Amino acid sequence: RRAAELKLHRADYVDGRDDGAIADHLVAAGSNVEAVEPSLRAANHSLRMAGNVEAHYYLTLALGGMTPHDPRRFDALLERERVLRAWGRRRPQGADIRELISIAERLETPALEVRAAIRLLRFYLECGRGSRAAMLAPRIEERIEFLEHPAPYLAALRELQSELSFSEGELELATDYARDGLNICESHALDAPSDGPPVDGR
Repeated sequence: RRAAELKLHRADYVDGRDDGAIADHLVAAGSNVEAVEPSLRAANHSLRMAGNVEAHYYLTLALGGMTPHDPRRFDALLERERVLRAWGRRRPQGADIRELISIAERLETPALEVRAAIRLLRFYLECGRGSRAAMLAPRIEERIEFLEHPAPYLAALRELQSELSFSEGELELATDYARDGLNICESHALDAPSDGPPVDGR
């Protein structure tokens, strides 16, 4: 713990870059809860540097120090699910998505429910579960209609609906969905489809 304090207060301390060592020192001292914030900063730094191994490690460290009701848990799970998806680790990825859905439902927050559902829809598509994806997509669209800022979610949904239609051989429908998604991005000045506002400003 003393080592973590010394590292944090050094003149050459750099936010994010040095937080991994601080988190490790805190965990070694049994201060898992205190390690959450430096772990999240270290994970975000690693993600910016495309360091998925380090990001996954520190996100897992952070999640381990959080209670089930910690308000930071949803965003941390979103980030870790992205890493697991990139690695193709479907079992833990699916577990993170289930927890995302559980948190969103408990909080009764429509935007979070949509974000979690879009992650699940993408998961179904990438696992070849087209029939489940086909059933889920219209339910997501119904929820999006009631959001205050639906554009980024709807653009993300159209992208996935295009992929689903393409996989089913519905090429014209796939093109229509893709074009609609592009139009939504252009009309709302979105850089790309997203399952919601950027997490932690990214």
